[in-house]
Amino acid sequence: NTVEIRLTIQPTSNYRNAQYYLRYFQFDGQGTLQYYEEPPYLPNDLYPLQAKQFRLYYTSNSTVSQTFDVWISDNFGNERQLSFEFNSSD
Repeated sequence: NTVEIRLTIQPTSNYRNAQYYLRYFQFDGQGTLQYYEEPPYLPNDLYPLQAKQFRLYYTSNSTVSQTFDVWISDNFGNERQLSFEFNSSD
């Protein structure tokens, strides 16, 4: 099963020339996370984001619950953690 995750970055200030990055960590279960049709992300690698509004796709490869965190950061040292948990359904 694949789930679509829609995200929008809303900066708290006007950061000129801000660049945004994503990395993720899978804690439980197995699956893949990817940006649109790009190849799946590797855990703990840093990936540049091309837009402030985007979609990620998580595909489960597990029959148990899955837990992962997505970290969004910018080139000014700001960082935000988003946690996701999905349960398997038979």
